[in-house]
Amino acid sequence: SAESLLAENCYIESVELAATYGSYWHGGHPLATDPRPAPSLLSTWKQAGYRTAAVTDRQTFLDLPGAELFDEHVLLSAPPIAAAAEELEETNFAHLMKLACAHLEQLPAPQAMWVHASGLRGAWDAPQAIREQLRTEEDPPALTLLDPLELELGSDYDPDLLLGYTQAYAAQVMAIDFGLGELRAWLATSGRARDTLVVLTSPRGYLVGQQGYVGGERGLLEDLVHVPLIVRYPDGSRAAQRELGLLTSRDVHQLLDLTVPWTPPARDRVLMTSSHECALRTPAWHLRGGWNPAAEGADAAFTPRELYAKPDDRFEVNNVLTRAQEVTEQLSAELLLALPAARRGKIDALPPLGELLVDTAR
Repeated sequence: SAESLLAENCYIESVELAATYGSYWHGGHPLATDPRPAPSLLSTWKQAGYRTAAVTDRQTFLDLPGAELFDEHVLLSAPPIAAAAEELEETNFAHLMKLACAHLEQLPAPQAMWVHASGLRGAWDAPQAIREQLRTEEDPPALTLLDPLELELGSDYDPDLLLGYTQAYAAQVMAIDFGLGELRAWLATSGRARDTLVVLTSPRGYLVGQQGYVGGERGLLEDLVHVPLIVRYPDGSRAAQRELGLLTSRDVHQLLDLTVPWTPPARDRVLMTSSHECALRTPAWHLRGGWNPAAEGADAAFTPRELYAKPDDRFEVNNVLTRAQEVTEQLSAELLLALPAARRGKIDALPPLGELLVDTAR
């Protein structure tokens, strides 16, 4: 982060992996009727003479629409993970980073590599010793789980159990951080850091107890839809800068498009959808509710359920839906306007939102 531009407010617009990758590679909103409003990044790179490679530990990534355009597919070949690693260097993520570095050495310049890791959706194979380091003497024994969780805690859940989940999650994040450190070190020692643009992001977050859920995709909750976006420029520009505006998966397309320079957009809303929920995020609010995709444009298409003040309520613990009725009504109306605009690929062309919906000072 100290060497990079860090986006504080980047959001996915769909929880579906294929939809988010459609935004990455083609720059359109996942709801757009034409899922490919712009030439694929892969086509742009090829036209510029770049040799492209996709490196991953998941075959499902290589099967995504558009992935066939990579010049090379590199799949990490490893036996099923049956136990936690003894050392951080032995985790699945570390092996994937080593594979990526080894393949970077072989690719002719200029080159573009996309690395997709299962991350927190894959086996939690961080060393058990790391989990032990994260607990105190008063804590219960560290959990030994290997598979990522997906459960609802319930109103009478055991806080000690959630603590164990959190420690296991933190250990896995540390393993990922170690792997990224290995990649960064290789870029520096190989000299590639001087001419390589590095973008780090994620197609989804991970729930660790927020509003009673661990893992899964139980709703458009902050921890699920708020994702990292870190951009390290080879010339050191924008180092340690923080971008506070609203960004989305579509901005990754603009970042990596070689034909135009990228500047952060002046965006005042992000529309997010799942199969049963819809949400609108503005600089000042996050409105969530149920929706019926079949009832396009009808008032019954959206039922507001939760409203959170931003950026103050970062972890969304204070639902103010019933105490901010005017905000709820205006946001609901704007959401119903945004849905058809997103389908037409025109969501960023909507008129600016009113002050009540964007003023964080309130």
